[in-house]
Amino acid sequence: LKVFDSNGNQIDNKDTAYFEGEDSLVVTTPPLEEGVYTVTSKVLSKVDGHLVDYAFVFGVGDVRIDTKLIEQQGSSETLFFPEAGARYPGLVGQTIVLGAVISSLLIWNIQKRKLVKEKFEQIEQTFHHNFMKLIGLGLIIVFASNILMLFVQTLRLQVSAIDALQTSFGNTWMIRMGLTIVLLALWFAIERKPKLTIKGQIPLLIFSLALIATTTMIGHGVASEHQPAIILDYVHNLVASIWIGGIIFFGFALLPTLSKLDNDKKEKFSLSLIPRFSIMFIISVGIIILVGPLLLWFLESDVKLLSESTYGMLIITKITIAAF
Repeated sequence: LKVFDSNGNQIDNKDTAYFEGEDSLVVTTPPLEEGVYTVTSKVLSKVDGHLVDYAFVFGVGDVRIDTKLIEQQGSSETLFFPEAGARYPGLVGQTIVLGAVISSLLIWNIQKRKLVKEKFEQIEQTFHHNFMKLIGLGLIIVFASNILMLFVQTLRLQVSAIDALQTSFGNTWMIRMGLTIVLLALWFAIERKPKLTIKGQIPLLIFSLALIATTTMIGHGVASEHQPAIILDYVHNLVASIWIGGIIFFGFALLPTLSKLDNDKKEKFSLSLIPRFSIMFIISVGIIILVGPLLLWFLESDVKLLSESTYGMLIITKITIAAF
């Protein structure tokens, strides 16, 4: 909190502190003379890491406040473009990794020996290469996004990286970066092995599931402090990863692998796998349709308020895209 006089001089005692808990702040000032004052605030959400700016004007004594000052007073941001830009690649990367691992375990590992009899070793090696290349790309994107998230946070707070890491958001960031490094180490170890095994993919699955939990930890579900909302947010991230990550896996790992087969066998193999992927995607979308509105209700049950907000408009846009 900062208090400025009408000349723009900061006149508070620079002793901002929590006031009766963490829901409000207090700052002290010397005795105020008659005049018009401006209070500005800059608050970092300890949950989702958003930085909220605000300002208001007040008067002391027999003064008249220019209404233009009130009309121009600061308000909090509704769209956090720097944070969103830093986080988005990480969401894409973790979706690729988790969706690919689950699709590989549930579909490829179960069906490959039934459908691919000829050139099995060659097909297996090609799949290993394509799968690990996709996983590696996803993890590199997540790693780069983590660095960008911390960089944006230090700029927004105008503090050092060490100070930014001492927030609750910073603690979540460190957990996320630790999981990313572990996944990169697993990826490097599996990449060096001649064969891709189910046993080797299980650790990838476990740490990928933990990685998307860090997205929930800095999401609106946790900010609401409702346990069901936190669970629903995690489920929402999980099934979205299966749906979208599975499609990416199918297009960029599985189909290129099948190019090693003759056209006739490639077509038969593809047609036999598509229904299995479709079932997985339909179940995921069905869960999203159920979980999404329920999560939204926990966050804000006033439909009229939602429909008149930027957040509500973004939700409607998201539903429209998903419908297509």
